[in-house]
Amino acid sequence: MLSPRPAAAPVQRKPGSEGGARGEVAGPGEAERLREENGALREENRTLKAALEGEVARSVETERGLALSWEHRADRSLQLANLELGLAQRQLVSIESYVEEILDQDEARAGHAERLDAAVEAYKDSQMPGLLDVLVALTSAASMLKSMVETAQSALLKGGAGALGAKIVDASRATVGGADAAERVRGKEQRANGGDAVTGMVAALNGKFDALAGELESLRGFVLTQSFQAFGEKLSKAGLELRMIATPEDGALGLTPSQAFVASVGVVLAELHERASDLLARANSCHALVAARTPAEGGSELAEGTVGRSVFDLVRGSPNEFTLIVATELHVEAAFGRQVGARTVKSHYWLRASDERRRCELQATQRLPLTLPLVRPAEVAASDLPLSPERGRPLASVAGKMIELPYETVVVRGHAGERAVTRSEWEDPEQRERLLQDVTRAPLSRSTLP
Repeated sequence: MLSPRPAAAPVQRKPGSEGGARGEVAGPGEAERLREENGALREENRTLKAALEGEVARSVETERGLALSWEHRADRSLQLANLELGLAQRQLVSIESYVEEILDQDEARAGHAERLDAAVEAYKDSQMPGLLDVLVALTSAASMLKSMVETAQSALLKGGAGALGAKIVDASRATVGGADAAERVRGKEQRANGGDAVTGMVAALNGKFDALAGELESLRGFVLTQSFQAFGEKLSKAGLELRMIATPEDGALGLTPSQAFVASVGVVLAELHERASDLLARANSCHALVAARTPAEGGSELAEGTVGRSVFDLVRGSPNEFTLIVATELHVEAAFGRQVGARTVKSHYWLRASDERRRCELQATQRLPLTLPLVRPAEVAASDLPLSPERGRPLASVAGKMIELPYETVVVRGHAGERAVTRSEWEDPEQRERLLQDVTRAPLSRSTLP
């Protein structure tokens, strides 16, 4: 039993082994053939596995390349966005400088206008007849009366034709001299009341300057519009570059970018966002300052460093914490004893703070105006701070809430003067008629005697 079997003896295979049927007997070369096929299959499997590993490696490399490409594009977009924000900042600096120059010119123009008005009024006062003119007129009148008395005495006592003729000539000369002196006094009064060639020339120059100022305002508006458009284009380009970071060209990022790069991008994005927000806030401030200008009303105290600018910036920074209260007046123009025009004018301003802290901040920056309204409306509290019109007008464009009170005062102007009455007096027909007659009647001569 222990002797080796003959080579030709058949081999009984196990049931189901090597894929054969139960009880199948393998031939002499079948085992070798199966071993060769199994080896070929193993070799093919190794080849396929190596090819798969190569494809996986190439795929990983491709995805990494996409991620690196996105990182490069993101870095380039951040640099371009930073560059565009830098250009926008330079543009905004020029806009701010130009706006500040405009506000400074407003202040200078208001000062020049006040000095010119004062000079014109002083000139008109200088044209009024003085004490010397009145004394000359009185002396001429006295001389005239003396000559007339002497003429009458000569005619009665002497009765000579020659003496009477000489006295009549003297009397006529004195009469003419007195009339000339009186006429000079009346001429000066008329020139002072109605203006002469000099004041007319000043008025004509003022009209010309107003026309030039209108042309200058149009030019300024064009320059500011172009400057703000250029500033907006640079901000738009910066925003476009930032949006490209979140929108890859290939539609996929491949592998996730490195954590260090993501962190650095987040820091740069935060800096760019803060920088862009600051630029927008400064641009909005320029817009508010330009919108608050009132050049037609003599300028406003908005130049940098002025008290009016401090109040304006305080209210603009927290508009919902301040309320602007505006009192109005009815200004009536009269001529020939009747009304020819009327308009409502904002005359007095008060600023109300929402709490004590804001009230203290406001009082620290604001000084009381030189002229205060005679009557405080019932809607105005004692704690509300009065403002001058130059400081109150600009706040209408930035205050969170504004209360406009109905007019209680009526100012009537005519060529004979100006009078202010209450609303009840103006609405009374008899008082209104009397008032219109008073401000439109011929001006009376002013006495200049001590």
